[in-house]
Amino acid sequence: MKQQIIKLSMFAAGLWLLAACSNDSNSTADNDKQRPVQGLVFSMSEAPYNDDVDIATRTAAPSVIKDTLNMGDVAAEITLERDNTPVKQTATRAITSGNHYTIVAFNAGTAQQAGEVKGYFDASGVFQYETGGNTLELPAGNYDFVCYTHQYATRSGNIVNVDLANAGRAFVCRKTNVTVVNAKHQEIAFAMKHAGVRVRTKLLAFTAPTGVVGTLGYGAGKVAAAAAYDMVTGTFTASSVKNTAAKTQAQSYDVAGTVHDAVLNDDLATVTGGSYLDVLPGTKPEDLVYNITAGTVYNATLNTNGNRAPKVGAAFAANGAYTLTIKLMPRYLYLFEDGLTGHLGDPGRANHVPIAIVYDGTGRRAIALWEANGGAKTLWCPVRPSYVKTPDNDVLIGVHDTFLPAADKGKHWTWDASGSANGTIKADQPTAYPAFYYAGNFYNSTDLTSHLNGKPLVANLDKREVWYLPAAYDWKEIFMKLGFATQDQVRFYWKKNMIDYAFTVAGGTKMGFARYHSSTEVMDGNHVISIASSSNVARTVFTYKNISTSASAYVRPVVNY
Repeated sequence: MKQQIIKLSMFAAGLWLLAACSNDSNSTADNDKQRPVQGLVFSMSEAPYNDDVDIATRTAAPSVIKDTLNMGDVAAEITLERDNTPVKQTATRAITSGNHYTIVAFNAGTAQQAGEVKGYFDASGVFQYETGGNTLELPAGNYDFVCYTHQYATRSGNIVNVDLANAGRAFVCRKTNVTVVNAKHQEIAFAMKHAGVRVRTKLLAFTAPTGVVGTLGYGAGKVAAAAAYDMVTGTFTASSVKNTAAKTQAQSYDVAGTVHDAVLNDDLATVTGGSYLDVLPGTKPEDLVYNITAGTVYNATLNTNGNRAPKVGAAFAANGAYTLTIKLMPRYLYLFEDGLTGHLGDPGRANHVPIAIVYDGTGRRAIALWEANGGAKTLWCPVRPSYVKTPDNDVLIGVHDTFLPAADKGKHWTWDASGSANGTIKADQPTAYPAFYYAGNFYNSTDLTSHLNGKPLVANLDKREVWYLPAAYDWKEIFMKLGFATQDQVRFYWKKNMIDYAFTVAGGTKMGFARYHSSTEVMDGNHVISIASSSNVARTVFTYKNISTSASAYVRPVVNY
């Protein structure tokens, strides 16, 4: 908001005839109080929105409302709050807008008008009296002053009325109990504040939404058509008469940025509507409507399916700037303890326990919310003499074929005897193949059952040959579909905090910055694929499977439900 300032000097016109002076000092003082002050100087500045709120020292603006909305595969958390970004001021300059001002003086603490003056400022910033206007002459004393832009308001008695069409243009300021003295030049400063309120929208997400088409507005008969400002009390009252015409303000979302989310401990991308909607004080959040008809985030389409009214909240205050913030989160699909899938918050899911996140709906596969083996590392197979090349899987995968569908054999290598070179079932071998054992038997371990809140695990999940050690192919699918990764050969540039959010919001544990086992064994029979996880990239690592305990890694099971 640009800081603007004007100076005007209103000196009394005409000659003041002095009565004969008395030698009595008390009489002289009394006469001075009655003598009009001839040197009042008024300064004016247009204050930014939210100027009456201590923005710079607070960490967050007070929330007005908070609500949620599901948009298919995207969940929206909606808050409406007063803006908390301090407004940077520019160098002051003379007002040349042509606004017309009325300054009214009241005897302090009363509704009795003591004087009034009207004027405007020309292109040079010089005050010009309106035709037929008077100067303001006041005896010394205490006064309440009110200044308002009268071309955007109408006065009736001590009430100044602002209509909806002028919500973004009208200004008003009130200064109370000002002592006027017989000084040569006494300055009275007005910080003119907006009579109206402005509201915009902002979208937040892990990745910047693109192609968003949205609006903010109000319907006919929904918002106050006028607001009345009481010059004596300094308060606004919204009219009971409602607007006759609807209004829609397009939100261009052309202002990009980032904001830190303390809950997620991550920086979210933001796109903010470049245009505000102007309304009057007393308007309530539920009087407005927002609408998103197009856009993409997380490979999902954004659409509110019509106008949506914010949740009921406190009325907007004059000179306030507010933002309707829509935080867009991926709406992950979960597998629950009863064998059904659904989103958190879906009807009928409140009394059920999520146990895994679905990453392959067609193939019915999901990754567990918790790690196996109590969250401790384990070996892929026992330590053997150095560089003994003994294959353990029936199929050894070429280093360039790791992520091909033909390498999608995690369940086979875990549970089929034919999946082992020695003809054993690895999931039954806690000593020979501990990683496979902990993954395959996850269903009856406390790693899972301790989280079920006493509920039984459905029979088709509480059995053998369902849970397994994921292949490298599974990990690729997890990175791409849950972490929205882009692949660069063996590296996956993912949004780890998105997956961490998906785990933790459902009561699970994050993936650590560590290595995780896969069931994939590569061509030389001496290496396996493990997954190294970091904040923004996950990569496959060729690891000696058997030469030392340094080959230990974590186990995160997957389930074929």
